[in-house]
Amino acid sequence: MIAQDRVSLTYQTVVKLYNDAQYEKVISMFLSSIHDSSDTKTLFYFGMSYAMLNDIANARKYLLKVIEKDSINMNYRFQYSKVLINNGYKDEGIDHIKFIIRYDTTYISAFYQYAIILYEQKKYEEAISQFRFVIASRPRDFLSYYYTGNSFLYIGQKDSAQVYLTLSLSFNPYYLPTLTRLGTLYFSNNEYSEAMRLYTLAADKTNDADLHYKIGLCQLRLEKLPEAIYSINKAIQADSSNELYYAQLGYIYFQLEKYDSSALFYKQATVINNEEPTYYIGLAIAFSKQGMFQQALESFQQAVVSSHPEKISSIYMQMGATLYQNKKYSDAIEVYKKALEYNPKENDALYYLALSYDQAKQYISAKKWYKKYIALYRNTDENEKVIYAKKRSVEIQPIKK
Repeated sequence: MIAQDRVSLTYQTVVKLYNDAQYEKVISMFLSSIHDSSDTKTLFYFGMSYAMLNDIANARKYLLKVIEKDSINMNYRFQYSKVLINNGYKDEGIDHIKFIIRYDTTYISAFYQYAIILYEQKKYEEAISQFRFVIASRPRDFLSYYYTGNSFLYIGQKDSAQVYLTLSLSFNPYYLPTLTRLGTLYFSNNEYSEAMRLYTLAADKTNDADLHYKIGLCQLRLEKLPEAIYSINKAIQADSSNELYYAQLGYIYFQLEKYDSSALFYKQATVINNEEPTYYIGLAIAFSKQGMFQQALESFQQAVVSSHPEKISSIYMQMGATLYQNKKYSDAIEVYKKALEYNPKENDALYYLALSYDQAKQYISAKKWYKKYIALYRNTDENEKVIYAKKRSVEIQPIKK
């Protein structure tokens, strides 16, 4: 009787020490005290203490003994499975989860854990089935609704995703991942007001730069440009290292025709990331709108340098358009030729090259390029450019000597 009392005392003390995170003391006490080798309850906390101290070899040794002694206790097996999964023995841990599911359909935590595993393995349809089983037993489990909604998103079923994410939010209105995920879903459906509402709720709980940025994008889509500027500036205050924020402000200021501010923010984006050609293109166009053509050309050249070869032709096309619009026809001619060098199939380059020659009063060359452009569309429906090219090729006559 005395020995039994000592075992009981040991168990109670072990539980208290374990709950107080005094794992070394649990191990020391167990190794130094008199204990019943068949006492699986104490042995379980002994093994788990090793696990909490990252001594996985001893954790496996003693937890496996617990399972062997009490194979029908699913809680022991479940905790052991989590130790295995979290420490590099995932397949073995999953086997124990499957064992529980097979022999105890009431152990819902095992079904939830298995659903999470399937989700992480990107087996979304199987994960949905498991999460739905969990929801049937735990109808207010917001996390299961959240993961089910996400799984539906990943398999392209947006309507079902929206239903489950909305349910998740109804049971936990302040869960940030659901707020942001559902907000992104509404954004992708062009429902910017609702997306902004959800992003704002999330931003009220955390000063997250990306959330302020997303709010700004919603305001931009809703054509609330001053509000968008305010929100994206808040994003910059929270994270001044993200070039996207500066580039977006550059774009917004451009839409407001505040080209000096646009150039300023595009420039800052290039300082943070000097390998993104779109920032240089935005900067170049902002410069050109201010009549700063040399700076514009330099920025376009930087875009060319930082671009992939297959994109260079389109950059020269934008450079040519900028020069043409500013009546720099001779420069536009050279740039459109560059576009054709990088992509001989850039059909519009033929047209605008002809147009530039025409405006530069180099009519023989203009007629030559108009004809080349017309030839490309001989067997197709005529568009406005082809009609104009035909008209000008007829109007331009050889100069009589």
